[in-house]
Amino acid sequence: ELIKLIEEDNIIISTEKGLLTIENMQFATLDTDEFPKITKLEGESIKINVSDFVDNIEKTLFAASKDIQNVEIACLRIEPNIMASTDRNRMVIKNKETHLKEPVSVPINSVINISKILLKANSESVSLIIQENKLYIESETMVYVTRLIDLPFVDVKSLVEGRVTDKEMMINSKQLQKALKKVVIIVRGNQEMQNSAIFEISNNKIIIKGESQKSKIKEVIDCIYLGEDLKVGLNCKHISEFIAKVKGNIIIKFSNNQSAFILIDEDDEDYKYLMMPLALRGE
Repeated sequence: ELIKLIEEDNIIISTEKGLLTIENMQFATLDTDEFPKITKLEGESIKINVSDFVDNIEKTLFAASKDIQNVEIACLRIEPNIMASTDRNRMVIKNKETHLKEPVSVPINSVINISKILLKANSESVSLIIQENKLYIESETMVYVTRLIDLPFVDVKSLVEGRVTDKEMMINSKQLQKALKKVVIIVRGNQEMQNSAIFEISNNKIIIKGESQKSKIKEVIDCIYLGEDLKVGLNCKHISEFIAKVKGNIIIKFSNNQSAFILIDEDDEDYKYLMMPLALRGE
């Protein structure tokens, strides 16, 4: 902040006896020997495309727990063929060849930093190296190091492959997003079911009913659905966050109003979103 106030184009910086001198200012410095050393990298290097990596981070990180006390899920999970995140109420999964031999859990704050750094990088690709419970990301001009999370992550494959669904519907993602944005404005003030609404599915229509202490809203949108009538409580904000990342229409697979709903991008079947329904009042 002080340097910003200096009017000269050039400044003189020097160090001596633990002091940093800039023009007429002096600052105490710390012992450089205490700064963590970046050891020589000896692990197997995996080259990745920066653009694809950042895009997949953007698509998967939003569902991670924001509570850093929940260390095991406040992260991005990267497995040999999967990137995923969860907050235990929902999970987003991107099937993607990562070329990692072993799965790793990268802390959420580190992933945010990595994404920002790579967006500003001039490199088309970077190298990933896993070594001694650390992830190294290296380009021609930068090395970023972060510790990995040791705690076990949920079994992503079993959650998806083990789901039995016998019902399916398709919804225009733009129409659904337009309706959800209105509903979220109302239901975010509901103390009992914050951000959530009732979805009534019948005759190729979805009726979304939301309310707060002093407001109500009802939105009706078209869908393609041939199953029996269904009434379910869902978190509108969570659905909206996923729709914002998709390219095509939304396919939703489910079994009943108490089991997980699986949302899939019609234009990218490798991009899936699992979310649990909410208990309806009176049931």
